[in-house]
Order: sequence, then structure tokens, then C-alpha cells
Amino acid sequence: MEEILTERQNLFEPNVYITMCVELTGKICPHQLTTAIKEAYKANEATMSRIVLEHGTAYYDKLSVSGCKTIITDKNWIELVKENEKLHLK
Repeated sequence: MEEILTERQNLFEPNVYITMCVELTGKICPHQLTTAIKEAYKANEATMSRIVLEHGTAYYDKLSVSGCKTIITDKNWIELVKENEKLHLK
């Protein structure tokens, strides 16, 4: 386990919001799409880790299942950007 050395603000708000806008054609099964996205999470260290703080020391703990959310919507990209901008202000 390697200690995390970073600014306090990054330690307590390390969230990365990733919004992807894709155009899919044909018949789409939302369940299969969600399953494919969750499989992609497994290949990314950031989506498979959490920060643990113990006795003043912080470190990354690997997860067996990602805590990331997958939301499938038919909103346009401008609406998504506006929604995600507001998340940081709450």
C-alpha cells in the first residue's frame, strides 16, 4: 500500500465526472450497453479504487466492483454539460 501525497482538497473531493456522448444506431439493449460500460470500468484504475484515510495517512484501496454509476439517457450533450456543471456547486 502506497501513501497518497496530495493537496487536502484533492483527497476529500477526488471525484472525476466523465460524461460521454455517443450516437448509437440500430436496436440498442440498455442492459447490454450498461454491462459493456461496466466491463470498461475494470480496465481503469481510477474507476476501480477508493481512497481510504487511516490515522492521518491516505491510500488507494482496490475494489472488486466499481462504485461508478452508469446512466443512459437520450438528452443532448448541452443538457448533460449543464447538469454536470451544477453537480459541483451543490
